[in-house]
Amino acid sequence: MKFTQYFLFTRNRNDRYLRVILLEDKETIHNAFFDRSFKE
Repeated sequence: MKFTQYFLFTRNRNDRYLRVILLEDKETIHNAFFDRSFKE
């Protein structure tokens, strides 16, 4: 299974990053969660 990951900065959620994982078609969300270990 191939997928693409995006990291989105969220100001409304204590300045955390949301990791969104999309499937190959780049439309279907496989998973989304706040990533506590993301480093800029």
